[in-house]
Amino acid sequence: MYNGWSEQPSEIALSYVLVAHVSGVAESRERYGWRHDLEILSRKPLIELLQALDDDTRKWEMPSAFDGRRSHLIWDEIRWCGTAKVAGYLYVVAKTGNETHMELIAEEVEGELVGLLYIHSDPGGTTCDIGRGKLTAKESEAVRRAIDMSYRLNDMSGPYLAP
Repeated sequence: MYNGWSEQPSEIALSYVLVAHVSGVAESRERYGWRHDLEILSRKPLIELLQALDDDTRKWEMPSAFDGRRSHLIWDEIRWCGTAKVAGYLYVVAKTGNETHMELIAEEVEGELVGLLYIHSDPGGTTCDIGRGKLTAKESEAVRRAIDMSYRLNDMSGPYLAP
């Protein structure tokens, strides 16, 4: 079972960004896949990192697809979407019918959606990008359509992490 922010959105406020060095040889475990020993070089609370982002540091964009006739955002293909407000930020998670999972942490500033963190996962891999910047008009429209059809996310269990 996937255990992520969509099941426990309050954990966004308890999450950290780590800088680490792989210090040990990878070990394969049948049930859990590859394991690595890490040396943690630094850690910073995610919310603190998002608050400290400078304007226009966004270097990421939402992926597009081409259906033979036109190019469109993958966000236009979503089948399920959930949203939550956490620590003053908007968390949006969405899934498509073709194994794509997307997560966005954003804020609304003067009516504009400003992206801060974007995660995109599909059979080709997973990317996680951090940077502050306004969504393009096309991105904003797609995300707002997703929000309009979204379910409100709530924690699925009681708190079990200490702040």
